Amino acid sequence: MVGHRSLASRLLTLLAHGMLCLGAAFMVLPILWMAATSFKPATEVSVWPPQLLPNAPTLENYRGIFEDAPFGDFFLNSLSLSLIATVSVAVTSLIAGAVFAKYECPGRNILFMAILATAIVPFESYMIPRYLQLITIGWINTFQGILLPTLFMSFRIFLLRQHISSAIPTELLEAGRVDGASEWWILARVIAPLSAPALSAIGIFAFIQA
Repeated sequence: MVGHRSLASRLLTLLAHGMLCLGAAFMVLPILWMAATSFKPATEVSVWPPQLLPNAPTLENYRGIFEDAPFGDFFLNSLSLSLIATVSVAVTSLIAGAVFAKYECPGRNILFMAILATAIVPFESYMIPRYLQLITIGWINTFQGILLPTLFMSFRIFLLRQHISSAIPTELLEAGRVDGASEWWILARVIAPLSAPALSAIGIFAFIQA
């Protein structure tokens, strides 16, 4: 019986891995096709029957991209704006999350709930008002107009607040204060290093969204 169960378990495992490999192949094939097609001349793109690998590989398609439009500038603009947004979201989320998690002040919970409520509002409901506001301040078609909406993310503040509340003991902060550390020193030397995993996740999501 044990031998039959072991054989059945191995067959099920093999079947599962086979299905996973098949699914992975279906997911990777379009990417491979796109990459291979980028090296094909125009005469081979629509040839029938289709061929994955080009018969006469060429880089003319990539040259044409950079000749027809400044894609290098586009890429650098996107990269720089995304990096600035990522750093801003990480810093603001860390500060706000620490305040809401470890500092007592009147109306703290009400303010936190107000910030959290903005995370459930769909973008489509405030897309036009945001556009009108950018028109009012003259920031349409500008870097700051693109960057401003991505500098703060309320749901990331929630994630940092939950992490700091559960993973960082208040006694560590009190020990720092007893030793004469300032609140900014505690934030930079105690809270930030212990929040590195959460900050890493937030940075990835912020970069992708930006």
